[in-house]
Amino acid sequence: MCKIEADSMDTIKGFIVWPFYIVATYSLFWTAVIINIPSLIIRISSKGARSISKIGGLYDFCETLPLGKTLMSGAVSVFAPYSSSVGAYVDVLTTDTCTVIMYDYPWLRNPFSSLHAVALANVGEMASGIAMMKQLEIHSHLRGIPVKISTEYYKKARGTITGKGSASLTGIDKDCEKDISASLYDTKGELVAKCTVTWSLRMKSPKSK
Repeated sequence: MCKIEADSMDTIKGFIVWPFYIVATYSLFWTAVIINIPSLIIRISSKGARSISKIGGLYDFCETLPLGKTLMSGAVSVFAPYSSSVGAYVDVLTTDTCTVIMYDYPWLRNPFSSLHAVALANVGEMASGIAMMKQLEIHSHLRGIPVKISTEYYKKARGTITGKGSASLTGIDKDCEKDISASLYDTKGELVAKCTVTWSLRMKSPKSK
């Protein structure tokens, strides 16, 4: 009975909060775009559009801007709208790691009053995928595509979730498959899930590099 009541409350809260969340999210993103238009024009004028056309360059550009994380995550949402459906945002991107944050919104919960398994898998795929895209930019002789995804769940996930993905393509000089993982932690720093994505990697032909 308690589980049913908790699920109903999540549904009601989600129904009430969702419209305001959508309006606030889009408003914040367009605010970030508008206030950073001068910086965008200067960047394109000085370094060209290609300097922000890839994930690494875009992050480096947004990192120093006001509302930069909002701008970065909004741009990611344009190219990967399904990944953005859980409301996660890119917190940190380095050469070989990516940290993604997801809040515990009521519409992301399951009947057991914890975050839905697919929402967790989405965050894991997002963190590992962005880390992988950064590596593919560095190792430009390779191209890759995900061919399998699996997620292991260790405990109920509640509260803000931090997904930490890592990837390294160092030393790869032939076609192969490689597993790229992301670990998901709750606010206590406890591991709640781990997502592993298998990528099929192929060497680029000289013409496609």
